[in-house]
Amino acid sequence: MTSGTHDKRSAAPEAGFDAVFAPFHDGLREGRLRVQWCATCRRHQWPARSVCTGCHGTGIEWADVDEPIGSVFSWTVVHHAKGTPFAADAPYAVALVELEREQVRMFAHVPEPQTLSIGARATIDFHAPTASGHPSWRVLHDPASG
Repeated sequence: MTSGTHDKRSAAPEAGFDAVFAPFHDGLREGRLRVQWCATCRRHQWPARSVCTGCHGTGIEWADVDEPIGSVFSWTVVHHAKGTPFAADAPYAVALVELEREQVRMFAHVPEPQTLSIGARATIDFHAPTASGHPSWRVLHDPASG
């Protein structure tokens, strides 16, 4: 993996960026979350790959996630991120969120680690970007629980 500089406006590294992820980052810039979809076996996959992990087919397309809501599977808190695009965001959490409809897990940047719990529902928030320019995720609070 090649490292490169980061353009805060692009939400993607400039150099060493794998072209297979380009549609994902294009979607983020447009305010849309995208994951891959296999037209052959009709399942979503993440992270992006050139072939389907289920059927090994090459009929891979990109699909918008219409309702980007998932549940927190796991997380860790980053207290020091020196030398990374996220340094100004510390402390923050990196959560593994399983999207409900797509049944894929993806990493999520959560600026408020104290809101996390296993199983909590979370959504991407394009209106509250991180200091690095990436969209953040936030926990959805159940009105019944206060």
